[in-house]
Amino acid sequence: MRFTMDRDLPSSPGSGHATLIDVAARAKVSVATASRALSTGKVSKKNLEKVNRAAELLGYVPNTTARNLQSTRTMTMGLVYHHMAGSISFELLDALTATVEDQGYSLFISSARGQDDRFDMLVKRFLERRVDALFCVHPTGTGEALKRFERTGTPVLALFSRSGGYQRVPLLSGALDKASREAIGRLKELGHKKIALVMTERRMSAMTAFRTTATRLKMPMDCYGPTEGPFDAAAYVSDLMARRDRPTAIVALYPDAVAILEACNDLKISIPKEISLISIGDHGAHSAIGVRSLSAIRTNPGKLGRTAGALMLDWLAEGKALPAENTIDIANWLERATTGPAPRS
Repeated sequence: MRFTMDRDLPSSPGSGHATLIDVAARAKVSVATASRALSTGKVSKKNLEKVNRAAELLGYVPNTTARNLQSTRTMTMGLVYHHMAGSISFELLDALTATVEDQGYSLFISSARGQDDRFDMLVKRFLERRVDALFCVHPTGTGEALKRFERTGTPVLALFSRSGGYQRVPLLSGALDKASREAIGRLKELGHKKIALVMTERRMSAMTAFRTTATRLKMPMDCYGPTEGPFDAAAYVSDLMARRDRPTAIVALYPDAVAILEACNDLKISIPKEISLISIGDHGAHSAIGVRSLSAIRTNPGKLGRTAGALMLDWLAEGKALPAENTIDIANWLERATTGPAPRS
């Protein structure tokens, strides 16, 4: 089930099923502001009027049972990373923290450092510390402690992906489909008939999402999979360029794209004259992308963090769990100097 995050389309007036997010969207304020206006009234007069008007129009009815539980809360939330992957982790953290702290919550953070059993242990520890809610980034493991979270009614939300015993946890993931379609469409316009995907172990979910879109658009691909040891960009580029029926564009995650760009410079391979290059990177890498003029499918993890915080606040306020699958678009296509017409064969 796909959870539509189009906030310009709230529940119909008087439906009796309006949520706090609907009210916030109608009033054009944050979820935190809407919640504060309806619970304490401690917002500006202008915002208070807008929120009350929106609530009345939509027929919003607060969940009094959930609100009564507020007095028993610790006003803390937990965030467990499977591993912290550079700026994407920090942008997510910054946006998520700002969203929940605005509502009076404190966010406790920990990382499993890539170990499944450690992830399970940290989830158990957060439960013992009686957090009011838990976010799990790329959760994987047995998920044994989830049974106790379910018994206590503590909300748990997986971010980006989930596997193992965490499959039953509601998921909020970021979609790259729109930006990927624009990038592939542009490559086709420029005459590219085959592309190469560099799929190293970093953030495989992003590359898998791009590959799914490329397959749907019938773009032939040559995929380079994970290997032992670090990615050897020079060896990869040399091998690729020596092929008779070679791809004419490379798509890779930002760190690998930078390595490929540097390897091409060392090997005197002209980009984009001889081969085009596109990176998939998070918003925090934008400054570096700009310096190197890399075309990019640029992701914005901060948008996912803000949405995750708002959804969790609404879950706590309403006492109503999220659908199993929730997706928002977090990417845009940025064309720069590394993308050009396909070379003539």
